[in-house]
Amino acid sequence: MVISNVYGMTDVMALLCMTMKNSLKQHGDTDKMVSRKIQELSEADLTYVEKLLGEQFAKELEADKTWTQKNKYDRPGNRKKQIIKLMDAVRSQKKLTTVEKW
Repeated sequence: MVISNVYGMTDVMALLCMTMKNSLKQHGDTDKMVSRKIQELSEADLTYVEKLLGEQFAKELEADKTWTQKNKYDRPGNRKKQIIKLMDAVRSQKKLTTVEKW
């Protein structure tokens, strides 16, 4: 998929980022529909997304380490903060999903 080449991330992560970004830009019923779709994700779905984000975070850490060793300065365009925010969002949704079951 071309998305990963442009953004330098996995296809799944790029798609998730684009979806979340688009949902923030829109208002009204569309926001409710996106929120509803996120709420409909099962705990297994959220766990899988969290796993993918964790793998991407590990790749970013390794790329940072390699870049710093090679170039002697921090890598530009660091995406670790973005990944952490996404992981926090997924974890929060997992907690909500678990709480709703009880």
